[in-house]
Amino acid sequence: LLRRRPPRSTQGVSSAASDVYKRQLLHVVKQSLDNLQCAIKGDVIMTQEIEDVGNSIQNDSVPNLWKMNSYPSLKPLSAWTKDLYLRIKFFQDWVDKGIPSNCLLYTSPSPRDLSTSRMPSSA
Repeated sequence: LLRRRPPRSTQGVSSAASDVYKRQLLHVVKQSLDNLQCAIKGDVIMTQEIEDVGNSIQNDSVPNLWKMNSYPSLKPLSAWTKDLYLRIKFFQDWVDKGIPSNCLLYTSPSPRDLSTSRMPSSA
C-alpha cells in the first residue's frame, strides 16, 4: 500500500479511500519510529511526543499519536499491530485480486463506505 497504484473500477470507493487512510497511518507510524530511533541514538532531541511513543511501546499500548490517525481499537500494541497487518493485507489483496466475495466490515475505517462500494457490483 505504500506504492501508488491507479485505482481500478472494481476497487470501489472504499478501497481507494482506505488506501489513502492506510498510507497516512503508516506514514505516521514510520515517521514516529524513525524519530524515536534517532532520539535514542542522540541524533535529535527527545521531544515529549517521541518520549510518549517510546513509553507506549514499552508498555504495550498504542501510542496516542498513532491512535489519532488510526481506527478505533482497545487492543494492546501487540494485537493492534497484528490487526493492522491483516487490514493492510486485506486491502492489498483487494487491489491485486479484485473485490473479494466475503468482506469483514471491521477491516474498513468506514464500514458504510465498504458496503456502499459493494452494491453496484452486486446489483
